[in-house]
Amino acid sequence: MRKVSIWISIVMIAISCYVLFATMSFPGESSGAPGPGFFPRILAVIIIGLSIGNLVSENGRNRDSDEPVFRNNFGKVVICAVILFAYLLLMNLISYVYITPIAIAAMMLDFDCRKPLPIILTSIGTTVFIYLIFGVVLGVRLPMGSII
Repeated sequence: MRKVSIWISIVMIAISCYVLFATMSFPGESSGAPGPGFFPRILAVIIIGLSIGNLVSENGRNRDSDEPVFRNNFGKVVICAVILFAYLLLMNLISYVYITPIAIAAMMLDFDCRKPLPIILTSIGTTVFIYLIFGVVLGVRLPMGSII
């Protein structure tokens, strides 16, 4: 697990550095509102910080505590990828507001969350939060769907 974690951290740092570099060409802020590169830059900096923190914590770990990472979770990862792929395909047919809580709930069920209240609160709360931030505050048009 230690080697995998270190390599994932290095890859995430590299990807985040690329995102930082790529977003430098995006237009700046307009009328006091952040430009299109603002959120990707914030996320890239957060990912770099978390990855560096992971590298530091992995450096102090016992080398003998390596565990297989993907042996028991490969099926869950595949199911999660299928859910995300279906979500992306269905988002343009079914409105963002309807398909997002279903996708979040399906992923939570995939990763063994079985209590209904946390699933309902998380899926609806996350959807509402994202809608308010992007749809209302930032004025980003979220997919409305062609069927519903």
